[in-house]
Amino acid sequence: MNFKNQYTIPDLLTNESFLNFYFQKNENDVLDWEEWQEDDAEREALVKNAFQLLDKLSLKWDETEIKKQFSDLKSSISADSLADMTEEKEPNLRVSYLNRWLEKRDFCRYCRWYYL
Repeated sequence: MNFKNQYTIPDLLTNESFLNFYFQKNENDVLDWEEWQEDDAEREALVKNAFQLLDKLSLKWDETEIKKQFSDLKSSISADSLADMTEEKEPNLRVSYLNRWLEKRDFCRYCRWYYL
């Protein structure tokens, strides 16, 4: 791999090979970047700072956390759906016609033409 002598954090964050190293997607890139930063404290610090920034920008959940979040979401949806199905609610209609609040039956009578 052809490395530059001096990288900046923006250079690393936009470098496909470095992103492969961060996400551990390509073994050759991982080995190259580990070798590049080996025995150089400044490069190690640069890589560490770039990793910290990527950690903040990346959503990384392990599989158990994903399953937990999914089951919590599924149970909350199921609970809300069941509650909505068991309760029969009368629609709450408040309509004003000539500054007079209409009841539901009045509303239907005055607006029957709308439903036809």
